[in-house]
Amino acid sequence: MCGIAGILRFDDVPVTREELEVMSGTLIHRGPDDKGSWIGANGRAGFSHRRLSIIDLDRRSSQPFVFEDLVITYNGEIYNYPEIREELARLGHAFTTESDTEVLIHAYREWGEECLEKLDGMFAFALFDEGRKMCFAARDRFGEKPFYYNRRNGEFSFASEMKALFARGVDKILDDGMMYLFLTEDLLNDSQDPGRTFFRSVKSLPAGHCMVISGDGEVQIRQYWDLKLDSRFQGSYEDARENFGQRLRESVKRRLRSDVSLGSSLSGGVDSSLISALCSKELKDRPFSTFTAFFDDEKLDEWNYVEELQKVIPLDTRRTLVSPSALYDELKKLTYHQEEPFGSPSVFAQFCVMRLAEQSGVKVLLDGQGADEVFAGYYKYFVPYLHFLKKEHKKRFRADLRSIEELLGKSGMAGLQFHLKNLFGPRYSKLGKMGRKKRMMKLHSDVHPDFHSAYGLSRSIFPDETDLAAMQYSDVMKHGLGRLLRFADRNSMAFSREVRLPYLNHELVQFAFDLPVDFKVRGTWTKYLLRDFSQTLIPETISWRKDKKAFQMPLPDYSSPPWKEILRHSVDVLKKSSVLSEANSKKSWSYIMAAAMYEDSSNV
Repeated sequence: MCGIAGILRFDDVPVTREELEVMSGTLIHRGPDDKGSWIGANGRAGFSHRRLSIIDLDRRSSQPFVFEDLVITYNGEIYNYPEIREELARLGHAFTTESDTEVLIHAYREWGEECLEKLDGMFAFALFDEGRKMCFAARDRFGEKPFYYNRRNGEFSFASEMKALFARGVDKILDDGMMYLFLTEDLLNDSQDPGRTFFRSVKSLPAGHCMVISGDGEVQIRQYWDLKLDSRFQGSYEDARENFGQRLRESVKRRLRSDVSLGSSLSGGVDSSLISALCSKELKDRPFSTFTAFFDDEKLDEWNYVEELQKVIPLDTRRTLVSPSALYDELKKLTYHQEEPFGSPSVFAQFCVMRLAEQSGVKVLLDGQGADEVFAGYYKYFVPYLHFLKKEHKKRFRADLRSIEELLGKSGMAGLQFHLKNLFGPRYSKLGKMGRKKRMMKLHSDVHPDFHSAYGLSRSIFPDETDLAAMQYSDVMKHGLGRLLRFADRNSMAFSREVRLPYLNHELVQFAFDLPVDFKVRGTWTKYLLRDFSQTLIPETISWRKDKKAFQMPLPDYSSPPWKEILRHSVDVLKKSSVLSEANSKKSWSYIMAAAMYEDSSNV
């Protein structure tokens, strides 16, 4: 887990160590343990690296790492590196370190670009092949680790964070079209252009993609991995439950490989509780701490569930109080590390958890992120589940519809749209898309008319809500999960911590997508298979919880100081930028985020 940066030149101007140091210096929080740089023989390529030492702490594993005519700068962890190392050793490879970095560069030497198929991990790396005079770069399947780049006259530059590119002199001009998507639809990426960011001159290598930069500067990008939606699990429910348990245990076991201290983020929900239980069981007598955010608001706080878990599992539980006043004090630091806007103040809760881990001296944390998207944990998945019943199990449809309506009614989520979607299905979705542009103009009358005219295009970005696989694919590969992974990476790296996600082993994810709908959603239960398996390891009061709280922190009071002044200033900034014409009280946080972006860019 580190910070990487590099420069490739296509003219006669050589890369200098001073240039690499400037970029690397902005990433010290990602890797405070060591630093290094490399420049090729002709000066046309240069890499820098900031190291957070996790595997093989010896300096011989520091980067950029050179093997024969290959050089790599790499951020992340390859969890199955011991297995790949054994395979490579049988093929005649010899190793001088115990690091996964050396395994990765040898894997490329043996299999070329196809080495990516071997990897179970989170990663972003650039590898320069001196023999072929080209650079090969790749990002992990789900985008846990970032890779940003800029292509301009004479050079290609890349880095783990945008701030390194801006330090290089890349223009910091906002993409107004992305700001429109954020202010009107709370979107943080463009599904039609997955490499697009909030800055015009900065691109992101999409998750599951790799690229080749040739010696003359040509850039070729291809997708090397994607989820399959046409395969099906053939066994019984009992087979699936056992298969899930084996896969998750193996994923946890691999993600506990570390030469430094381990812990977990624990919210009190079923996903993180199950991960903490499996970690504790696997580690046995090794020290293991959990870290939790708690709130003064009892409606949001989940500490009582952490205490329930502690009754049956020996955990060193630690917690930190998160409040709007603390958010105000650290808002600038939070936005500095996140770099792009975030749609909720609750990102700050995770930020505080990572700081607590730093204060406790725990360097690696396992987390339950991804389970809701992969195993269908959101209430919105009831809609495709009911369409599945309507088609396949009509006798169960009416009974389950009534039960789900009762559940959602208690949570305030059973409204007119839910009923229309279940009654009319695809026809409702089609009518909704036809009237989308008119609705956008009406719903977002706060946005300046010129801003609407320039960027308010009709966009087909939402999946068929009658198809569970389509909805989950959108959440995993296009929208929801990506933003959560960015939040986690920036929050953890702000405090030089590493977050590992067992639910995102790619084979486990594909297994989940292969399962029948009613293995994942059944009756009034989301994540049915996961819950059913978890009850053998954690209290049933956690396994079968229905009060999903989504890790929300108390919202700021925007009508009182100091938030009132921040909001007023933010609205003024956006009006002067011809983004807003009036204010909508429901969008206060979005305004604060957008204004901060404009003020910190070259647009104003």
